[in-house]
Amino acid sequence: MILIDTDDSSFYYDIQSLTGEFFPGEEIKEKEKRETGAPGPRLSISVHFTDRVVSVSADYWRETGEISDQGLPKMEKRSQNGTALIKDIDRPEVKNRLKRVLYDVLSKVTGQTLPWGTLSGIRPTKLVLSRVEEGMPPEEIEKDLYNTYYLSPEKTDLAIEIAEREHEILSSVPYKNGWSLYIGIPFCPSICLYCSFSSYPIAKYEEKVSAYIKALDHELAEVAEMTKGHPLTSVYIGGGTPTSLSADQLSKVLESIHRHFDFSTVAEFTVEAGRPDSITPEKLRVMKEADVERISINPKTMRPSKQSAGPTGRRISSGPSDRQERPALSISIWTSSWACPGKGDVSSLIRLRASRSCALTVSRSIRSPGSGRRDSRRSGRNTRIPPSKTPRCI
Repeated sequence: MILIDTDDSSFYYDIQSLTGEFFPGEEIKEKEKRETGAPGPRLSISVHFTDRVVSVSADYWRETGEISDQGLPKMEKRSQNGTALIKDIDRPEVKNRLKRVLYDVLSKVTGQTLPWGTLSGIRPTKLVLSRVEEGMPPEEIEKDLYNTYYLSPEKTDLAIEIAEREHEILSSVPYKNGWSLYIGIPFCPSICLYCSFSSYPIAKYEEKVSAYIKALDHELAEVAEMTKGHPLTSVYIGGGTPTSLSADQLSKVLESIHRHFDFSTVAEFTVEAGRPDSITPEKLRVMKEADVERISINPKTMRPSKQSAGPTGRRISSGPSDRQERPALSISIWTSSWACPGKGDVSSLIRLRASRSCALTVSRSIRSPGSGRRDSRRSGRNTRIPPSKTPRCI
């Protein structure tokens, strides 16, 4: 168990998150919430603030690998502390300095370093993209990310590479004047124990689905009116599990979206199909006919022997394991999420085949921004990803 004692609870989440990166799976609690009579902590962290400095100290008990005369593992105590000036700086910088001091302390007591440094629960490419857009050279970005977040060179290079691809994509999208539409479908085949999203088992709430779709259509009409004059750049249908809807219900949602919004400036249209056991040929055809360009699938495993509910409460089946039990399926869906190193365009045509290996055959193609159509030309020819580069779900 790990105990955290701080006199500013507004920073507790930051302290807890970074500590959890050093001790994955370890129970972490605030000091005052510790149960009476609970065993002593493996690690005790104190974080205290004044108007000038933040102070961090840690006491860490670890096994030495030796056995005492009583037959118990011998323990040794490691202690570290550090401070950082926080006077006259804004809260984001206070948080950065706190996390750097905490990182230094935990790194010294554990002997560990983290490839992503102090970042936890943060999209690193978002941080890098802002620097790329400012025109900062890569070497300066790398130095800045190390000094601010302790990012390793390898992860910095990766973040810069992805951010540069994002920048290339966004350069053709009017995202500063435009907007993105997120639509939540709050139903799932079942509720996973780890899930904190607003969602309900569709079998139990089936009588509510039609009313929800009707209310959603009304809300989309209102949003369309409010956003007039601003180009729609992307649409994402999440949840929940949107594909827990029937094919007919999903079709009504997609038709409603197209009826209310102009898709001529939409660069990407995504439907989250996270539960493989909720996907059917009919639903894929509905999405294809509605010009859905990308689906997000999240199978936990492709091994039939592992396809059970397990401790998460989620059935992780990828679908029937017997090739004879399911129909042949070959549905083409356009996507703009495939990014290949060294290539300028990132639009792709993914052909999903219902086979035991869940192979993805990918051919790349351009969709001209704002044209409302797909153009398969790139320098006068199609570009195909070699078989060796084709992703496979084995």
